[in-house]
Amino acid sequence: MIFGSGRRPGQTHGTPGAAVALLAIAFVTVCLLPHAARLVHPSLFSDDVVRIADLQTKPLSALLLRPFNEHVAPVFELVSWMTWQLAGRRLSNAAVAFTAASIIPFLLCMPALGELVRRESSSVTTGLCATAVFCLSAVHSEAVWWYSASSFAWALLGALVTWLCVLRALAEGRAPGRATGWWIATVLAAAAAPACSAIGLLAGPLGALRAVQVSGLQGRRRLVVLIPLAGTLLYLMIAGGSRYGLMLSSSVQQSSSSGAGLLCCLRAPADVLAPGLIGLGNADRWLGGGPDLVLSALMLVGCLSWPRRSPGRPMVLGGLAAVLGGYGMTYGVRNVFGTHWLMEVQRYHLFPQFGFVLIMASVARPWLERFDARPRSPLVVATAFAVLLLLTNRPLLSARLRAYRFPDQAGTLRALDRLDQVCRDHGILRNQALLALGPVQPRWFPHDSNALVMLADSVKIPRLSADQARSTLMTALSVSDREALCGGMDASALLQPSSQPQGADSMAGCRLVGEWGFSPRGPGRWQAERGPAYLEFQLDDPANRPALGPARWLCVPGSESAKKIEVWWTGRRGYWSEARSVHWRPVREGASRERGVSLGRLPHWSPAHITHIRVLVRSDHPITLETPRLLR
Repeated sequence: MIFGSGRRPGQTHGTPGAAVALLAIAFVTVCLLPHAARLVHPSLFSDDVVRIADLQTKPLSALLLRPFNEHVAPVFELVSWMTWQLAGRRLSNAAVAFTAASIIPFLLCMPALGELVRRESSSVTTGLCATAVFCLSAVHSEAVWWYSASSFAWALLGALVTWLCVLRALAEGRAPGRATGWWIATVLAAAAAPACSAIGLLAGPLGALRAVQVSGLQGRRRLVVLIPLAGTLLYLMIAGGSRYGLMLSSSVQQSSSSGAGLLCCLRAPADVLAPGLIGLGNADRWLGGGPDLVLSALMLVGCLSWPRRSPGRPMVLGGLAAVLGGYGMTYGVRNVFGTHWLMEVQRYHLFPQFGFVLIMASVARPWLERFDARPRSPLVVATAFAVLLLLTNRPLLSARLRAYRFPDQAGTLRALDRLDQVCRDHGILRNQALLALGPVQPRWFPHDSNALVMLADSVKIPRLSADQARSTLMTALSVSDREALCGGMDASALLQPSSQPQGADSMAGCRLVGEWGFSPRGPGRWQAERGPAYLEFQLDDPANRPALGPARWLCVPGSESAKKIEVWWTGRRGYWSEARSVHWRPVREGASRERGVSLGRLPHWSPAHITHIRVLVRSDHPITLETPRLLR
């Protein structure tokens, strides 16, 4: 194993076990430190919601071979189902369970990668340093921190095991029984990798490429190079039963761009992998489309000209295959929103980063292997190197880690469990509850759908009508529950032309008390060059005018030119939370008619506890807003 003493054959001096163990613990701690921080703020994100909704409403048999984008991933579907069972099928436990499950394959990749590099380089120090580079890079961070992206990490684990099994099978070539067992394991690993994610189709070719580089294979023994490909073929035969080929060809036709994809493949090593080694973000915008191509071309020429008999050549060729294959399989079919967007998708860099680490390990091996002579030197050098990498990469790692922090999500998941119980107690269908509470799109679910789809399908026969169901839910759920469930809801469908009187006696007063990104453009008018920008207003206290009562209708004049508008509200304590917010996409047709939202249709609007509102716009062009109108 990579955490051994580093002693070469023929050395007789002993190894202080306690010192080596402490150094190993220090090395592992440094490598895992940024990833342990992810567990402090567990959360679900994006496609995780869809997966849990499917687990809530469909049996495992319907999920195993179902298409998900370009993937048919029965192994990853089984992992998702097991994680859901371990969470007790409760949404309040889901964030912790799925966040932990996203890190597990990465933890398994660590020793597998270190062992692979150690075997190929015959250097413990090189294996440890390669592990540190891989673990402490922000290039592929979402594949570790986002559950749905962790399918790429499972696929990489399958590829690593395939490569390691090929090495063991070739080493046991003179013992047919042992070699056969390792070849069987190779086939299974090569089949399991794409069964986690389609990128795992690289596992078989990588194993075959490694096998073909073994000298001395004669006659029928040469056919062993085809064994890893048998695993890939086995997966394709299984996936073929779910019309995988038709689904893949349809996806390729819809979103492929071979020219742009090839260009991205050539630019990415210089734009992403090389800067990521020292903690820099993607350089595609400032490096340009010329220098990065030259740098990538030089890397490619250097790899191909590597001495044929060099002991590091298998790592160089395998790494090159992982880089070009990893980018080729993703960039060729996913170039939908342009080159910059494509390079920002972190999970697409996982396999190329693995290949880049192999190439760098092969280059650094002559300098690193000299530390193998002393027992503790490999761990001392690797730990010091890991600390340096951590300090270098920490700013970018921390910035990307913040993208998965959603303080209000835990309350939403607990409220969904309570909503499920209310539906069970009163015989309310899942669809009735979804219609009653409206579509919700919080920051952690950036899709044109409804985050409340995670609600279980517990009731099969309704006992209440749709109107009775909504009334019952409003009564049974507390204000905090409704806020947790409906915060960030889409109120676009609730926009209606104003039919309320517009006299002074019908309006709740709004007084500007804060702004960011806006400038005055006259009485009651403000302009922002671009978003995000907001205006904050203080409302009249309804207690001062009890005869009028609270506001019942809200309009934001001028918002018709915005793509989306958000309204946030808070009470006297001034705590702003997405749980007390709503958004809508303004109606542009007939913009001359003032449109607004009936506040009675917002389940989480509580007029008795509202003293301030913020109107937030996100726009890439100038926009002018006027004082909001709150009609009583």
